[in-house]
Amino acid sequence: MLAPKKMQLLRWIFEQREQGVQVTSRAVRKVAERMIPELREKTISAREQIVRRFMKSAGLTHRLGTHTAQQSPKVMEQAARDFMELMRQKVAHMNPDHVLNMDQTPIPFSYHNKRTWDEKGVKTVHTRSSTSDTKRATLAATISMSGEVLPPLLIFKGEKNGRIEKKELPKLPPMCLYAIQKKAWMDESMMLLWIEQCLSPWKATLPPHTVPLLILDSFRVHMMGPIVSKIQSLGIEVQHIPGGCTYLCQPIDIGVNKPIKKALAEHWEDWADTEGIGEGREMKTPSRELISSWVGEAYWTLKTKTCENAWKKKGFEWKM
Repeated sequence: MLAPKKMQLLRWIFEQREQGVQVTSRAVRKVAERMIPELREKTISAREQIVRRFMKSAGLTHRLGTHTAQQSPKVMEQAARDFMELMRQKVAHMNPDHVLNMDQTPIPFSYHNKRTWDEKGVKTVHTRSSTSDTKRATLAATISMSGEVLPPLLIFKGEKNGRIEKKELPKLPPMCLYAIQKKAWMDESMMLLWIEQCLSPWKATLPPHTVPLLILDSFRVHMMGPIVSKIQSLGIEVQHIPGGCTYLCQPIDIGVNKPIKKALAEHWEDWADTEGIGEGREMKTPSRELISSWVGEAYWTLKTKTCENAWKKKGFEWKM
């Protein structure tokens, strides 16, 4: 029934998607009803089925969004290209060891997969959750353009000078730097701690008069005056990636977070299979010591090539 208006409908869908606008079956049905008024004579159920068959025949599928932005993808891509053109000129003659990217990523305490194998035809597919599903830490990861990794900072939720900070942190594996923040967030105090314990010691190893470059995204705390001034006082230049462009320009987002999360999920799955279920069959919560060891292992076993390739997203390479 929609065949006579197939090209017009598809053009409308593609125009919406080019702008990054979500397209729902209901939206397609309303546009189709305007193009083909007699479609309204059918029941809602029949109209929905017609739209679904049309979408399937056109080779379209219902996808989960993977990136959210306030601007259209074309606008963001152009902003990213402009930024990368400037950055390529800046880093063209720099030592790759002297160009850094730092970013934060949440570290959940559980990694329940949303998909599971089950019998065909089962109407209800049960999955388990645990009390740690909303519990998380924050990892601050830092890599150089040459593929070097700097010590990771792992931030746990807790009170300053509280039990966790005084009794647990000193006993955690020495593979990470550790800190406590009341919501496990990267705030101003945590950024200053990262500068003091990670960035400053690294800068001290460089030859005199070297001016490295630190790439940060436009997260509010990264742009605070005291933070930028503190970094610059070390003799390090700071550049901020335009908002909404990190999925194209930020190496850690592009090539580092995924392998770390994959390794953590595998550690959690192995642990859950052997130790993660309590006597009452409830899912247990991994300890901070376990999370720390998993993060440390996942981080320090990142391959140099993996970190190098994170700077080479096709079309948005940092060096041509």
